Amino acid sequence: MLNVALIGLGYWGRNYLRVLQNINGVKLSYVCDSNPEALKDVPSNVKTTSDYEEIAKDENIKADPLELITKQLKYL
Repeated sequence: MLNVALIGLGYWGRNYLRVLQNINGVKLSYVCDSNPEALKDVPSNVKTTSDYEEIAKDENIKADPLELITKQLKYL
């Protein structure tokens, strides 16, 4: 089982949320977004956080798709 965390619940993040929940062999363990309202739609069996560092400290997470808006890319 591949433990995955999703960072960002914007337009594409919501699509990732839907898709990741339906992939065999993948467990969506965390969803992170800075907007607490966005996290309300996350299924109750998935941990939510607004602090991405919480995910980075979890050694069980092996993949984390990052959803950004275009203007944020200049900061990477």
